[in-house]
Amino acid sequence: MIKGFEKRTRPLNKEEMRVANHLFMLFKLTPKFRKNNIIRSELKRVFNIRVTAARLRAIIHYMRCELCGSHGYVIATKKGYKYSNDLKELRDYEEAINARINSQLEIYNELVRRIRWIKIQKRGENESLRIK
Repeated sequence: MIKGFEKRTRPLNKEEMRVANHLFMLFKLTPKFRKNNIIRSELKRVFNIRVTAARLRAIIHYMRCELCGSHGYVIATKKGYKYSNDLKELRDYEEAINARINSQLEIYNELVRRIRWIKIQKRGENESLRIK
């Protein structure tokens, strides 16, 4: 779970796992792009459950990590989600994920630098208070 987002990032419950298995089979049998709202409407119609966008992302994450195996993968683009075993699509998705990771690392590294700077500033303030 992610700190501050515990409700949204909690592990899937049994019903959500059942939904993930259904979605995975649907994705594999009909490999076309599906938008968030279309998937959520399908889940409402078939399972009579409401799934938030955050929970849908958790379900997709579960599908990618637990169900995909070695033959393909659930990719995401601006067109939506899709199961693919096309090497070019998978490589394009890999590049997109790598770019996002690098962007997040850049943000993380800058945050760490700022925290260190603030600690140094505070240490300096504390020392100057002791001297007076």
